[in-house]
Amino acid sequence: MPAVTVTQFAHTQHVPTDHGPQDEVWGCLEPLLNPAAKVQFKWPNTVYTIGRDPKKVDCAFPGIALMSASQFSIEITGYGTPQCAAVVTDLGSTNGTYVQGEAVGRGKSRTVSGGTLIACHDCQRSQAVPAELDDRFILWLFPAVAPAPPSRPPYEEVYHFEDVLGHGGYGVVKRARHRQENMLYAVKMVLKDHVSSGEVDNGETRKDQLVRLQNEIMILKRLHHPHIVSFKEVLFDNNEVSGCVLELMPGGDLEGYLRTYGVLAESNAKHLTRQICEALKYLHDACIIHRDLKPANILLSDTHPPIAKLTDFGLARIFEPAASLPKSVCGTQLYMAPEVTSPGHFEKSQSELFFASPELRQGKGYNEAVDSWSLGVTLSQMLWNRYPFINMDAVAFENSYLLELDHDLLSSSNDVSKECLEFIGLLLRYEPQLRISPDAALDGRLSSWLVTHPIDDVWVQPHESDHFQDVSDLEDDLRSFGSSTIKLRVPRHTGVLHEIQEVEERSEERLDGLWGLGIGDA
Repeated sequence: MPAVTVTQFAHTQHVPTDHGPQDEVWGCLEPLLNPAAKVQFKWPNTVYTIGRDPKKVDCAFPGIALMSASQFSIEITGYGTPQCAAVVTDLGSTNGTYVQGEAVGRGKSRTVSGGTLIACHDCQRSQAVPAELDDRFILWLFPAVAPAPPSRPPYEEVYHFEDVLGHGGYGVVKRARHRQENMLYAVKMVLKDHVSSGEVDNGETRKDQLVRLQNEIMILKRLHHPHIVSFKEVLFDNNEVSGCVLELMPGGDLEGYLRTYGVLAESNAKHLTRQICEALKYLHDACIIHRDLKPANILLSDTHPPIAKLTDFGLARIFEPAASLPKSVCGTQLYMAPEVTSPGHFEKSQSELFFASPELRQGKGYNEAVDSWSLGVTLSQMLWNRYPFINMDAVAFENSYLLELDHDLLSSSNDVSKECLEFIGLLLRYEPQLRISPDAALDGRLSSWLVTHPIDDVWVQPHESDHFQDVSDLEDDLRSFGSSTIKLRVPRHTGVLHEIQEVEERSEERLDGLWGLGIGDA
């Protein structure tokens, strides 16, 4: 599909009010087939018109044939209040305006919330639409940036902040105690200097990272599942979003757990994988793709056996079943499915590109199957503390189809059952349509691994390993490019014989390309 041409015009017809900060983004309209062509809606303009003719509307999409010259308008209501919503009004379009598959009616309006699908034809009547005619959009609203109620006390008076738990793409995560409840929470804080500056990190501006936080807030507000971290509230500072309060998981993340205890017994890996699959099934049933599944984004309780919960939904995306597939690039590269990668995409990605599926970097469109691939790579980390590839050099990073699976590892292993190996193989299929889904994994349709033997009472209590070799993250290994060879080691007690892989020294020119991916950032 050719790139969508988007034209935005000045909005002199709107009368500014004093309910929001000048030029604050309150929403955006994102084409399903071309997220990069999204248009932003900014305060104080409260109404935007959408259509095909740039002479008649504020935001024009000339390349969408099914769209009328003046198709619909979007108006923000209740800005700065809990009732914040948008009103979509059909402007007398030829083919009609549809919200979540239902016709609005010519000249009529419909009140909607963020994450709503808007189309210019009857999607249910005609599911298959040529790419050049696709007219579907996702409307995003950012009520979190609206001013907080005047009566809201400063968040420092509500929470007592303790130690730092970690650092994320848009700030720091701190442990905080609610003074009145006497309960501990994890608080993601946006660093003011990061957001206000124009510096670029991992290919995105700090303003982009604030949008990621807003996206995470919007997604988490919709989710309620025992294996997804719970959202509590948004924090404001001087009427600007400053962070969000989440459930605290005292066991830390799975990445840290593996560093402390080494590889997991198969029964332990099965216990965690089942919980992750339950969370993914819930997300996919709600038409949400996580897109950044990896051990660092799986939190654990401090109970035995531990409870696993997914976190970090800054890159999550709403999708439409049986619709055209999204193409935007995100995720962590070695967990990224083949269909998601393509050469030259790295500088445009929204995150550090290590863990995602091949199709996620291919730019050919993808669906929720990308999460299955990432689960396969994550399970490989649990069982062997290594990635399931045999050629993790710099060239392979540029096209994940060059990341060759280690079939020897996936076909025989002394400490892993045949059923488990087959399950991993079903997750790591290059063809997305052949990958096992979380739903199929849970009901045993294609693999019996998760449904054989009760797993809740089989947790093998691990001990801090004193014979576990120092296994660096690939990110740490890549920092050694240009100075020495890299030795990728595996645990001695896995029972699997793997030669230490040595990656030859790469040129500084190659290194510069890798640093563009955000490798080396904290």
